[in-house]
Amino acid sequence: MNAPAAALDLAAALVVLPGGRAAVADGDGARVVRPGEARELFEAGPVVLAHAAMTARRLGLHAPPRSVRLFDVLELFAFVRPAKFCAPSAAGLALACGLPEPKETAGQALGLREVAALLLSELAAAPTPSREEALALAETLGRAGWAWAAPAIAALRLGPIGRPWRPGASIRPPPPRVWPSFWPAAGWTRRAPPRPSSPPRPRTRSSRGCARASR
Repeated sequence: MNAPAAALDLAAALVVLPGGRAAVADGDGARVVRPGEARELFEAGPVVLAHAAMTARRLGLHAPPRSVRLFDVLELFAFVRPAKFCAPSAAGLALACGLPEPKETAGQALGLREVAALLLSELAAAPTPSREEALALAETLGRAGWAWAAPAIAALRLGPIGRPWRPGASIRPPPPRVWPSFWPAAGWTRRAPPRPSSPPRPRTRSSRGCARASR
């Protein structure tokens, strides 16, 4: 599972807490940075973060549009663990992944990289709902500009991949003549069951009978 983790070496993780406290973590460790340096890293990218809009707000910037330079780990979490709850922060991601809650800013930046590597390894080992469906979705999101598409596709391709998945492919019609093929083995006859008899129709008096009864 080294390939998914190696994909994160291209980007440093940035965490910005209230009050402008910021830290950056990369392959050499974590360090506290000033808001100006954090702002430059955020704008230049590539950068791994949690909740891009909140990070921008704490740096005094406008919420950014979707960008291939912003690797939001919350989006990766939603892709790997769909419909699972997670608090939208680096600490919340760590807790949701079963890791100890990081307290300081530098610890949260390191924890964010660890969470991203863990999620990519989990995606490589046990994708949901299936490897083929997750791969098709990642490729579609990649065409739409999702930053995590390339690392996610690389992680998914570490495992065996079956036939390409298409929408509706899981709904397969039964093969033709499936019933006659196993009837003899079960000791059944090929004769169709008798049709149920029609219920008797209620008898009604004719108009001539009604006329006689009225006399």
